[in-house]
Amino acid sequence: MNPADFLQRRWVTDGAMATYLFSKGAPRDRPVEELNLTNPALVAEVHREYLEAGAQILRTNTFTANATNQAGVRIAREAAEGRALVAGVIGSRIDGDRAHFRHHAADLAGVDLFILETFRAIEELQAAVAGVREVAGHGIPLIAQLSVDPDGHFPEGLQDLDADVIGFNCSFGPESIWHAFQRIHTAKPLSAVPNAGFKSILSPEHMADYARRFLDAGALVIGACCGSTPDHIRQIRAAADEHATLVPQWPPT
Repeated sequence: MNPADFLQRRWVTDGAMATYLFSKGAPRDRPVEELNLTNPALVAEVHREYLEAGAQILRTNTFTANATNQAGVRIAREAAEGRALVAGVIGSRIDGDRAHFRHHAADLAGVDLFILETFRAIEELQAAVAGVREVAGHGIPLIAQLSVDPDGHFPEGLQDLDADVIGFNCSFGPESIWHAFQRIHTAKPLSAVPNAGFKSILSPEHMADYARRFLDAGALVIGACCGSTPDHIRQIRAAADEHATLVPQWPPT
């Protein structure tokens, strides 16, 4: 999908990958990306559950991967069955430079869009955006997301990134991302993909209430992160369906 078409509607992503895999018995002492090779059926099961819950974007199980990236893309693509977009996920590496992210993106060939998530340092996110653009150009959408502190503080520079959508994920639950929404001033479309709580897991209904707030504030992409399940995505999708399909102007008047 080209970026212009992507920006014409709202999207609901899937939910947590790692924590949901753990709840299904995946070993906690090994990278979950290894499951793309050792237990692809389990990864596919998670993708399908999110698809049936209403996710319109399935994120590949490739947060820290390289060697398993193509397997991750294949599993997500087959699970999507043409009913959802497949997003190539690239996560923070702390020591990741432009070359690392370029290689990571190249190994995710065939995705419909890229999602950079859970970055804390703006310099690293800048390197990730640059690396992905070297591989994919501007032909498919690129979403770049920071993780913020409890009060919604985030480093300067997010608004200036060469990304089609900017926003926030994980962090300290939806309240922290709501604070970030109130702090940011940008004409770019926004995403909000919070975890389901820091100390305790929020109910699907509670997460859906926050989703409505993000949608009312003009969010283009909503979803959930660590701790969430298909039940959370089902409620978030219901909240999205309550809204008009036309994307409002940001900031709201």
